[in-house]
Amino acid sequence: MKLSLKHSFCAFLALSISILFSSCVKNMAANTFTIANGTGAVTFNPAQITSAESERIYAALYEGLVTINSETNQPQPGLAAAWHFSGDNRTLTLILRKTSWTDDTPITAETVKKSWLYLLQNSTNSKKFLMTELIKGAYAFSVNQCDESAVGIEIVNDSTIKLHFTSPRPDALQCLATSAFAVLPMHVVDAAGQAWADSDALVCNGPFKLLSKENNGTVNLTENRKYWNHSNLALARLIFLPAGASSSVYQDFKDGKIAWIAQVPENSYGLVAGDRNLQKVMQPVVHYCYINNNHGTLNDVKVRKALSLAIDRRILVEDVLDGKAIEATSIVPLQEWQNGNEAFNAEKAKELLSAAGYPAGKNFPELTLVTNTEDLRHLSVMNYLARCWKENLGISVNIEDADWAHFSAKRRRNGYELCRGGWQSFTSDGASFLEQLISTDAENAGKYNNPKFDALMRQAALCTGDQRHDLLKQAENLAIEEECALIPLFYESELQLFNSDTWEGFNAQNVAATGTLNYMNIRLKNISPDKIMAK
Repeated sequence: MKLSLKHSFCAFLALSISILFSSCVKNMAANTFTIANGTGAVTFNPAQITSAESERIYAALYEGLVTINSETNQPQPGLAAAWHFSGDNRTLTLILRKTSWTDDTPITAETVKKSWLYLLQNSTNSKKFLMTELIKGAYAFSVNQCDESAVGIEIVNDSTIKLHFTSPRPDALQCLATSAFAVLPMHVVDAAGQAWADSDALVCNGPFKLLSKENNGTVNLTENRKYWNHSNLALARLIFLPAGASSSVYQDFKDGKIAWIAQVPENSYGLVAGDRNLQKVMQPVVHYCYINNNHGTLNDVKVRKALSLAIDRRILVEDVLDGKAIEATSIVPLQEWQNGNEAFNAEKAKELLSAAGYPAGKNFPELTLVTNTEDLRHLSVMNYLARCWKENLGISVNIEDADWAHFSAKRRRNGYELCRGGWQSFTSDGASFLEQLISTDAENAGKYNNPKFDALMRQAALCTGDQRHDLLKQAENLAIEEECALIPLFYESELQLFNSDTWEGFNAQNVAATGTLNYMNIRLKNISPDKIMAK
């Protein structure tokens, strides 16, 4: 039976719509970024974030005044379209763009101030200390020792806010990019209290908004079309799976169903060891050995350098730590600070010790290395150091294993010869690791004292950008490379899988360094946002 022209056209139109719909669905699926987010508990309330799983979701739902570019690791505009520091880096003025929450409520300077005052007294966020340390009067307000008028958050007008710091803080932008400085929908918080983030109609301001929360813990987000920079968002959806790197999850990764396994558990390493997408990511945590710079023997730089060069960090990492760390020669665990300096040279170590008056360790006093009992890994590392010094220098070092209270008390009063140490930072700024070597700093456990180092750190505090970075590098080279004020040992590491065959705009090392993630940078390879039909 012949079809009429009208029926033929309708059939053609139906077929065309079907093809177009299939193409849209296909592109939507292709433009969905799926994350095996880990098995820890998650919250949508920035005030309650204590896990990396929640941080990854926060970065999609909310935007603070500043964000970090995950490719360049540099601060870039968020809610704040522009900013400028005062000449002494003690104040920062930020100009807010005109934007709103998903319920169309405007975001103003008052929103920011109310959010931060609320967080100071109600936040259990693990990064809260960044706020109390940065803003003048913030700590006192957080413990009810002053009223809000004493807090250095000044509203200039609806679109301008000025922050006053307790000291020069050229690293303030990196701090503002963290969840500690989240901006909250205070009109919702005021109405609903602490349960405000439990609503299925979650009010947010980031590039994504909540689509659904499934009973199994899966979180589905969809693009927020009201987001001010939505036109440059390449992703259509985000899916967070409550999963690690099990065999089924890893198979989904290999099949392209999962783009990123954010943390590979230690017991899954054998499963993924041969995958070329596996990345060993340096965490912003460094472990080292403090040296009492006031000790009669250890105040000789030749002795300190000999102790450092006698340690084979490759064996330390591969054998003692089972490969779950990265060798350190810098005190700063950031990729751009790694200098390739000589880390192990037993012969040179012997020569230095001999030049200091102790050939083959002869007449060298017996030293004590203090560590704490809470983590057996620390004891293993310290025992390895003692073995290196015995085998390579011929000197004896005893290990004193104390509980945390006694250990920390001895470290504070400089009552040791050698001592375990470590530091973690939540910003990608070298000063956060170097400041403990300033002669007047309370954390200067080794009592390192060099006026030139202090001067470089003071000068760096008044600079930003490349000039600041160069000054900090000079300071570190002086303290660590030239004078060996302490002995860097290793950085903590984490294993991740990211599908770099399909996706780009993601730098796992940068994400680890700052603890922040910018989904605006992630995109399908060779496909620009304007060519993705889902957008």
